Amino acid sequence: MDTEYYVTKKTSCKNCGGAGLIQAPIWMVYWEWYYTNNDKHPTFKSQQKWWAAQGFSDDAEIPEDQITCPDCDGEGQITTTVTLQDALCDLGETLDILVGHPH
Repeated sequence: MDTEYYVTKKTSCKNCGGAGLIQAPIWMVYWEWYYTNNDKHPTFKSQQKWWAAQGFSDDAEIPEDQITCPDCDGEGQITTTVTLQDALCDLGETLDILVGHPH
């Protein structure tokens, strides 16, 4: 066949669950420290000390807790191009149900 048809496929981003944002990696490390800090509630001073040890000496420098998802660039979905044949195969069961032709 000389002609191929393509369609756009959009799926929810698995990395961010469709939100477009993920927790910043430094915050994952922070929360791990926070919850394993000798079963105590860390004090403000101990939290400041932890952030300073990570290179953030001022409260204003502490990064946001969420960042744009790198997998979907903050869109919440992944857009790909697939052949029409592949799309129809993926949709086969749905199409059969819609037109009344069960498997």
